[in-house]
Amino acid sequence: MRIYVAGGMSGVPDFEEKFQMWSQRLKDSFPGAIICDPSKLVPKHMSWLEGLRICCMATLDTCSHIFMIPGFETSAGANIEYIQACQAKKKYLQPIGDGFVQGQLEWKWKVKYEQVD
Repeated sequence: MRIYVAGGMSGVPDFEEKFQMWSQRLKDSFPGAIICDPSKLVPKHMSWLEGLRICCMATLDTCSHIFMIPGFETSAGANIEYIQACQAKKKYLQPIGDGFVQGQLEWKWKVKYEQVD
């Protein structure tokens, strides 16, 4: 089992602590799993887009599961990772109490059509 941890980094002052805390919880809950923490993968000299493409998306492709840090919805990069995970039919881990539950991601475009005069 390889678990990718996704969440906001840009503009989040304590993102490293959040990633570390969730990564540790996942390690404790899934002994033997490989936890892929993108906050440790992207070199400081890379641009946001380079880091997302070269480090994050490539690593996500190698993982069987994704965990979305609560609040990821406000992060452009984490939303891109979420969509990629949906398209690749990755399994999703969600925190429940002291543990996690597993589900299957599905992405469905929701389009609202309105009459145009």
